[in-house]
Amino acid sequence: MRGIGPSLPNAQVGTPLADPVLMLFDRNGAVVKTNDDWMNQTVMSDLTAINNSGLAPTNTTEAAVFADLGPGAYTAIVSGKSNATGVALVEIFQLP
Repeated sequence: MRGIGPSLPNAQVGTPLADPVLMLFDRNGAVVKTNDDWMNQTVMSDLTAINNSGLAPTNTTEAAVFADLGPGAYTAIVSGKSNATGVALVEIFQLP
């Protein structure tokens, strides 16, 4: 899962979110994972998995999480660090 902002001008998107923060919640509202700056992972195996996926964000200030999720409802929210505003994109990938 990625929270993309700084690389959006490459897609002609104006006012991109400069430093996205990505949060993943379960159906009860509990935080499953969170990330700010994708290369700064709390679990080193997550960084390895993101790098090995071929889907690592192109900008170091973008956010990404790697999660092995079971069936159920989840919510992903991308917000701006320090309450910054702008346009962001949340991308969710299913890996083999």
